[in-house]
Amino acid sequence: FAYKCPLHTHPLGRGGSLLLVNMATKILLVGKTGQGKSTLGNFLLGRETFKTHVGMCGVSGEATRADGTLCGLPVTIVDMPGLMDAYGAKEDPLKDGEGLRELATKGVKIASECDRGKPGVDVILYVIRADERFSRDHVVIFKFFEDQGSFWDHAIVVFSNARAVGSDERTQRKFLEEQAKQVRCPKALSRLLSKAKEKLIFVEAKDMTKSYRERKTQEFFQQIKTITSKCCDRYVIS
Repeated sequence: FAYKCPLHTHPLGRGGSLLLVNMATKILLVGKTGQGKSTLGNFLLGRETFKTHVGMCGVSGEATRADGTLCGLPVTIVDMPGLMDAYGAKEDPLKDGEGLRELATKGVKIASECDRGKPGVDVILYVIRADERFSRDHVVIFKFFEDQGSFWDHAIVVFSNARAVGSDERTQRKFLEEQAKQVRCPKALSRLLSKAKEKLIFVEAKDMTKSYRERKTQEFFQQIKTITSKCCDRYVIS
């Protein structure tokens, strides 16, 4: 499938020559199977682009890409397959870290496919279901991306299915605070919540009502702009 990239002219300097480049902000959706990555991608773009499914098996076997706008900002969103889903990985990533590396590298490459600028992605949306236990799979994925070095410069932690743990953001955040205080709270989850700080968003991505979507997409837009204004380099898999 041929991607239609949002192209813009960019001056190269001498002689005033121009080069067509993809100026869209590159966004990578990551997380384990069943966290709502595809639903979030559709929510951000305002249209049904990524395949979603209710069931015991993951839908996205390969990274898929879509271009659009978010509050007027040109974006390229790449929906990664469920990273701990056996489908699409040569071996069990729990035993072979290269399984994760291979899928993540492909996702970053797809994001930059039409871009003659710097390789990599601008923003990582790390998606976790708010009502799901933070399992070993979550720990493995989180550690992999965190170990890449600049993860926290580019990451926003997104808690999907948010209304399952609270009817409004105040109660949702209180729920997380209580989880972090639990004696048996995984160390990786405690670190994630500590590092995320204000770079954390709760969303009910199935709610496409105009008022809710406008409010939430504006929240994503503001956090994305904060990241891109501070980061000169993109996130790459080393």
